[in-house]
Amino acid sequence: MKKYKKIDTTFFEMPPNRLLDKEEIKELENVGIQTTWISCKTCRETGATTDGREFCSMECYCAFNDIDPNAMRFLNDEWIELTAAGTGDAVEYQGIIYKVVSTDFSMERFRKKFRVAYSYILIGKEGEIKLRDLEYPLRKKGFGDETIINKYTNEDDGNEAK
Repeated sequence: MKKYKKIDTTFFEMPPNRLLDKEEIKELENVGIQTTWISCKTCRETGATTDGREFCSMECYCAFNDIDPNAMRFLNDEWIELTAAGTGDAVEYQGIIYKVVSTDFSMERFRKKFRVAYSYILIGKEGEIKLRDLEYPLRKKGFGDETIINKYTNEDDGNEAK
């Protein structure tokens, strides 16, 4: 398995395009996050997951289900664009709501081919927090899959009415 940046155990979100290695599993289990060891149904790569997936990456999921990987990449970028927190958005960090004061996240930066890390400066009742080298951008508070589905449903309904 390739070597990735050290995971943040205080604000952990399962990386969408890889499994966790043994060192990462130990770190997560030390803070009480349960993991499950799996073998990818497509390429048989082994590793751990916290979200119940059966594949190591989106590419393997697409290959197994005969889906165009380019279409899936487009949907993934769209999902990140809709949910990623920017300046002024609310985020939840360690159970507390913070406001994003500053971030280096942008869709142009996200779409670059080389690996980049994201940084955020948050402010809330607990004071200011600086988060650096995040593997993925923080998500806006209140945005989840249901919110996005409802957004598309409402847009489709509005277009049909015209």
